[in-house]
Amino acid sequence: MVIAYKFYKYKLDKKTNSNWWWIYPRALSIAWVSDARYWKWINFTEAGEKWDVPELIQVSWFDVRVKISSPILSSRVVYVIYFIVKILPGASGWEVPVTLELKRPNGCKIESKLILNSLKRGEWVEIAAGDLSVDNCSCESGGEIEVGLYQHDGRWKKGLIIKGVEIRPKSCFA
Repeated sequence: MVIAYKFYKYKLDKKTNSNWWWIYPRALSIAWVSDARYWKWINFTEAGEKWDVPELIQVSWFDVRVKISSPILSSRVVYVIYFIVKILPGASGWEVPVTLELKRPNGCKIESKLILNSLKRGEWVEIAAGDLSVDNCSCESGGEIEVGLYQHDGRWKKGLIIKGVEIRPKSCFA
């Protein structure tokens, strides 16, 4: 079963019997995305489905975030949260690492760094922000999860398209 809405898509992963979520770019908080000097929205079609994706013209303050209500995730399932992006052939400014941040409902924060310049250009790439699980027996079972991809160094960057964020089951545990 797949259910698609304007801002997200949901399906039940039969292999893990758990929820799978796709968050479209319009549901993301993207710094400067409404300013045509920095971003432009382009039409994107995949497998007969159409939606808008933002293409980075240029920014010096790059920040993409999304908040997720933890109760929408299946209990006792390990999830991986991915940003799906494409670095365009003429991209620049990505020599400095971006920060990937995952804030869990219990306040725990996981950060990692990645140099986007090293990614293959012109193809969609999954960037893992981290793993998490929701357990009805712990403080992880309620609240918000926040995921971020950012670089605030003031260096100008360009040539990136954001396809969305995927919350995919990794495994289940008893």
